[in-house]
Amino acid sequence: MVCFVSVVHAQNTDCSNSTILFREDFGGNSPLDPPIMSNQDMQLLYGDKIIGYTPSQTPAGAGLYSIRKEGHHHGSYWIWMDDHTHPNNYTQGYLLQVDGNGDLSGQFYRTQIDNLCVGSTLYFSMWAASVAPGFQRANLSIIIEDLIGTELQRLNTGEIPNAGGCNTQNCVSVSDPFACNDWTHYGITFTITGSTPSIIFKIKNNNTSPSGNDFVIDDIEIRLCTPPVIVVAPVEAVCLGSFAQFTGSFINDGTFTPPLEYQWLYSITGDLTNPNNWDAIAGENSLTLNIPNVTAIHQGYYRLAVAGAGNINLENCRAMSDPFFLKVIDCEPEPNSAVFYANDVHYENLPDTTFCNKDVHFQAEIEGALHPDPGSIKWFIGDEEYEEARDRLHWSKPFETGEYAIIMQVRFENGETVSIPSALIMDVFWAKIKNVRY
Repeated sequence: MVCFVSVVHAQNTDCSNSTILFREDFGGNSPLDPPIMSNQDMQLLYGDKIIGYTPSQTPAGAGLYSIRKEGHHHGSYWIWMDDHTHPNNYTQGYLLQVDGNGDLSGQFYRTQIDNLCVGSTLYFSMWAASVAPGFQRANLSIIIEDLIGTELQRLNTGEIPNAGGCNTQNCVSVSDPFACNDWTHYGITFTITGSTPSIIFKIKNNNTSPSGNDFVIDDIEIRLCTPPVIVVAPVEAVCLGSFAQFTGSFINDGTFTPPLEYQWLYSITGDLTNPNNWDAIAGENSLTLNIPNVTAIHQGYYRLAVAGAGNINLENCRAMSDPFFLKVIDCEPEPNSAVFYANDVHYENLPDTTFCNKDVHFQAEIEGALHPDPGSIKWFIGDEEYEEARDRLHWSKPFETGEYAIIMQVRFENGETVSIPSALIMDVFWAKIKNVRY
């Protein structure tokens, strides 16, 4: 079991559920990804972010780090850790594990974010844990700087709690590898001024102890503090050829300058770590997204962006809904199903249909039945059986005042027999057919 403890310092604003501008979850989110990232890939992907440390498959040594799905155990010295993004799961998600022993204080993680809007409040955060109970615990800082290195804001974590609350070495050896390896959340807010359209987000190691200072980090985030954008009741799946509509809502608390602007976005992957994975849907610039004729290419992820006047195309200046997945399915009748037709019109929960002074014929499209073998389909009107009908029944009997039940009985290839009823109400020279699809 993974236990999360949220600790938010430096100002009272907690925007941990607001719009994500940047997320570093270190990848590995597919079960097909290797258990440990290769040294070459670590250097290629993080060489300009993790500075002064050396990538290693086994990060037990001063100045070593590893990006992996399961934290290195270092014999029985370190707590077994699993990824924060995918808790209780050693098959998905990488974490960053660091051995910070010795004189390795200073910056060890760095990222830059540009094109920020003046007046925006950002929330910088990470999840962290110490992993060497009985030894010196990690002590880190989140630092915000401008591009020339001037410090603008700082959060000192103090000693980071050991995962699982373990404070002695002997609590590492547990029978349950998921035994409450806690992650602690640290966050800080900062408001952008006219002189800081770009900022540097750093994480610094403050501990120089030669004993301990072993820790893990995951899900480093930068979020834009805004009210939530909510998409009302997105459906799980829609049929090919159908009409789909999604509606968003946003209550502006003064964060954005009116008039508000809107943009619907689409992504095949739904990946939030890279804004380039999301494309603006041309012409969809209101709270409502309409898809008149759903096709297979509409399957994917959607989200709604909201911004103040003139800022909708600025990726770091707009509020965003959570993405939702639209599944497109073929809604043709499945095997062992039947669809009613009356006078060649397909009925599916349509209003009652009136037939005036004319014969009525019924037809059924059957899949999975023994048709055309005799006896696979039988029709009944009231108690009267029409054996010759098979999948089509022509009823020329004079209309009489009264109430009838039409029953089509179908025997399928698996031996199952199903009776499909439909109400038929007769009154002089007209008939009403109700609910004829089953």
